[in-house]
Formats: sequence, C-alpha cells, structure tokens
Amino acid sequence: MKEPMCRALFLLPLILLLSQCGAGDPSFVRLGDYECDAGEAVIRHLIKSIPDPAPGLPKEYTIVKALDLRATDLDFQRRFTDLGLTFVSAEVLSEQEETHYPINPKSGMSPIMLHLQRMKRPDANTYEVDAGWAYKKTFDQRSYRARKTSDQWTVEEVAKLDGNATP
Repeated sequence: MKEPMCRALFLLPLILLLSQCGAGDPSFVRLGDYECDAGEAVIRHLIKSIPDPAPGLPKEYTIVKALDLRATDLDFQRRFTDLGLTFVSAEVLSEQEETHYPINPKSGMSPIMLHLQRMKRPDANTYEVDAGWAYKKTFDQRSYRARKTSDQWTVEEVAKLDGNATP
C-alpha cells in the first residue's frame, strides 16, 4: 500500500510540471528554417538597400543567422549566385589582430555581414524578421515583414531597431 502511494506522490509534481508546459510559441521558426525562401527574400532586400560602406573598394559578403552569428549553409549562399557577388562562408573567417574585425584569410578583406537575427511565422504566408548588416564599425538592424504573394516574396520594413549607418 505504501509503494503505490509513494509513486503517486513522486509522479504528482512531475505531472503538474508537465501540465504547465504549453505548445510554445506557435510562430516560432527553427534555426534550420531561417534559410528558407523568406530568409532569401530578406537577404536580397538587405543587399539592395545597403549604402556603400566603402566606396571604390571590392566587396565580399557573408551570411549569418541567429544572435550567436552562426554560418549559413553553402547551399543557401548559392541562391545568390545570380547577383554576381562574392560570398564567403562565415566558417572560414578569421579575426584581424589590430581591429578584431572579421576577415577573409584568402583575400584579406572584411566582408559585409548579412544577419538573419530572429524569425517568426505568424501565418503560413508571413514571416516577421529582424535582420541587419554590418561592415567593420558600421551597422544597421531593422524589423521586416516578408509576405508571399502568389509566387514571390515581398519584403517591407517595419521599424529600425538599431544602427549607426547613414543612408
């Protein structure tokens, strides 16, 4: 008689704890899903809207995701080959000793970092995305809404979050 009662007393807090766990945020987007069509549309929008941070110098780009700046897959970077830009994986970047800027060890250049910081999906055809770019000390972070209309994605700016870049 004691044993079933002890089990019940042990299981009761566990059941109460689990009952408090909900389904989570239904708009949550897994990190692996940042490299989707909506993420691509936002990155393309960033590339079009970046003011030239170093006029006259050649440019390289790298794409990262999440707050901890994880490298995106090469397959995702290949989606942008039609732009004719040079992309380098964030995985191969090193740090310049004097400035601590990221640097491509092959070219010696600091790439423009394109960053998908946070994504939510409030409905099947809409993503809310915090994204930005950085080049050395210059950066810009904004909130965007990406919407699927028929067969294409449109991106609109919702708000400026942070940054020191001048238009």
